[in-house]
Amino acid sequence: MQKIANKVRRKKVSLEAIEKTANFKVKSYKVQIKTGKFNSSNVKLPGVKDFWNIGELTVNNKKKNEDPEESNTKKPTERLTGSERYQRYMDEEERIRKIEEEMTDPNLEPHTPDQFERALLKDRNSSLMWIKYMAFHLETAEVDKARAIAKKAIASINFREEQERLNVWIALLNLELRYGTDESYNDVLNEATQRNDSFKVYSQTLKILLDLEKLIDANKIIEILKKKFKPIPDMWLLVSESYLRMNNEKLAKELLPKSLLSLKERDHLDYMTKFALLMSRHNIHDFSQTIFEKILSTYSKNLSIWFTYINMMTKNGEVEIARSLFDRMLVQKFPLKKLKSIFQKYIEFETKHGDNANLSKIKKMAKSMLEKHEEDE
Repeated sequence: MQKIANKVRRKKVSLEAIEKTANFKVKSYKVQIKTGKFNSSNVKLPGVKDFWNIGELTVNNKKKNEDPEESNTKKPTERLTGSERYQRYMDEEERIRKIEEEMTDPNLEPHTPDQFERALLKDRNSSLMWIKYMAFHLETAEVDKARAIAKKAIASINFREEQERLNVWIALLNLELRYGTDESYNDVLNEATQRNDSFKVYSQTLKILLDLEKLIDANKIIEILKKKFKPIPDMWLLVSESYLRMNNEKLAKELLPKSLLSLKERDHLDYMTKFALLMSRHNIHDFSQTIFEKILSTYSKNLSIWFTYINMMTKNGEVEIARSLFDRMLVQKFPLKKLKSIFQKYIEFETKHGDNANLSKIKKMAKSMLEKHEEDE
């Protein structure tokens, strides 16, 4: 019993000692607060630091591999001096000035959606700006947005601006042929031909198809053109050139007599001349010469045909043939005015492509023939 009593006394003493110690610490704590010695900055709640840095998460992600102790030891930002504050103010003014200049400069190319929208507010009928806006989205593979811009342009451009509207339709057809489906292409083509000059739409579509080497679709357009637009000379020229681009020289040549049957006689001369030049551009020189000779057999007094023929042969490097054509012209009987034009062209030709001997010879011939012609008159 005595032992148990001793143990109880010892526990009582220990409890009293603990209570005294606790009372002492509480009093010290109160004293520190009253005297201002208590440092509240040493008391931190878990997670508070991250809470204040929510706005700097992107920065913290970049610095997540840094030593946290190093980041805590960084000195706070020093206060700026007066000159530094002034320099910062001037830099901001310069930045704002450049932005304002970009917004007001009509020659500056837009490079953001907002800038394109502002530019189009000034001129809604500019197909060039609408197409640039489409290209802007296509550069980032946003085909649907580019398609939407095209449709918005068609709805926005004044209906009297037929060419501007047609330009956008052609751009939309180009988009569908490159990035769309057969169904979307056919839908746009049908709508475009209904709302625009169908010949122009088919013509531009054919050129795009040839650029993309979609020959099956190109032949379909050719058949439509030949069926619907027979009286139009430009259609036959377009189809002929298309055959040449498809390396089908035979079909292109066969088209000449067929086309003459469908064209009015008054269109034959101009059409045959253009057809001959087309053949020459594609290096089919013999056939182009044959066409010109056939034309001259009927229109030997037409100076413009002679000069066109001579220019073609000169560009092809056939200087001697071109010179012989001048000599053939001088055999013909022309009025004095036309004769002067011939010699003027001949002298220019020899000055550029001949030598002094030939030039002197032509000048003497011109003087002699013109004087004789004046005497006869």
